Amino acid sequence: MVYMGGQDRSRVRVRLPVERKAPGPHAVAGHLRKVKNAASAEAAERAREYGIAVLEGYTFVPFRMGK
Repeated sequence: MVYMGGQDRSRVRVRLPVERKAPGPHAVAGHLRKVKNAASAEAAERAREYGIAVLEGYTFVPFRMGK
């Protein structure tokens, strides 16, 4: 269920379909993600290519256009 507020601040309940298609291609900005272990060497190298420093406990998720 999704609750959407109306103009009068009332709540409207909308039932979403149980089966939905996977999201289509879309842009995802590169960003840091917190991880329990250190970033892989590959992730650290990708981050360096974009001029991003990866702090301990984080990894880099590259820029992508969906699947």
